[in-house]
Amino acid sequence: MKSYVALFRGINVGGKSVIPMAALRDIFEAQNCLNVRSYIQSGNVVFDTDVDITQDLIDSIRNSIAAQFSFYPPLLILSASDWQNAVDNNPYPHVEGKTLHFFFLASTPSLGYSQTLDDRKIPSESYSLRGLVLYLHTPDGIGNSKLARKIESALGCSTTARNWNTVTALAQILNQ
Repeated sequence: MKSYVALFRGINVGGKSVIPMAALRDIFEAQNCLNVRSYIQSGNVVFDTDVDITQDLIDSIRNSIAAQFSFYPPLLILSASDWQNAVDNNPYPHVEGKTLHFFFLASTPSLGYSQTLDDRKIPSESYSLRGLVLYLHTPDGIGNSKLARKIESALGCSTTARNWNTVTALAQILNQ
């Protein structure tokens, strides 16, 4: 049995793409996932399974959501070890929770992304790409960051972001 973190993008944000967490847990349980736990209302699910994580499983989960809720949300699933590596590789370990965001990448970024990001960041912001995680420190707040809004287009791949508080909370759930 292996543990995983599922990250949905754009659910339960601003009253759009609403999925009750109990329904989301039920969808995972219907896919032979065990010990399914959700964290806050924004699409974070921790689960265990003996089933290999394949694109078919991801598509099946997304198709179930589409059938019940009429939208097809992006979904990224990371193993417990990948999650722990993201935590361990954090280049900003002493930064406050809501000013540090982890952007989890669905694939390898495009070449030349750093110049694009450097052109958009303000002096107080910094970022670091380690593997398939881009760490973004925004001391003035993520809502004020022009860089944060351009990360996905600069990287040329799909991402989903979580702040440090959420990342550490999910790490704790994985370790229970």
